[in-house]
Amino acid sequence: METKNIAIRAIDRIKQAEGLRYDADVADRLNVEKKRLSQWKYRGTPPYEKLIDYSRKSGISLDWLLNDRGPMRTNELVAEPGAIYRVTTDQDVVYKLAAEVFQAVVESGINLSPEHFRNIVRLLHRDMLNHRETSIPYDKVLETVKAIATV
Repeated sequence: METKNIAIRAIDRIKQAEGLRYDADVADRLNVEKKRLSQWKYRGTPPYEKLIDYSRKSGISLDWLLNDRGPMRTNELVAEPGAIYRVTTDQDVVYKLAAEVFQAVVESGINLSPEHFRNIVRLLHRDMLNHRETSIPYDKVLETVKAIATV
């Protein structure tokens, strides 16, 4: 059985979530040209910044889009008679991690490409998941940013 690359899986999930049939429709939702979508599918590299933006605007879980984990749609609040609870997801952790990476980049004065930025966030998130941690110390984020920037 052939495993689809992450870009194809994310595009297929957007089609599923939105009830779409064609890549051109997904390209419209992501506000990109269809040929860009084809390039991402060929390389197996999804447009992370576009997926994050799409996730925020549509309410579709980023964790579901990328990893097929958790519910498709996220609602920040769950109401119950007499109480309101905040639901946290891996998506919240990724947003926080991305903000910390951005802060480390600015603080250290390093100029990173969007690809390097995404790779750092992915690397740190995988490390968190592998170690079953809920956060990464800022010192480690800063150290990782500096190490990747020198490569």
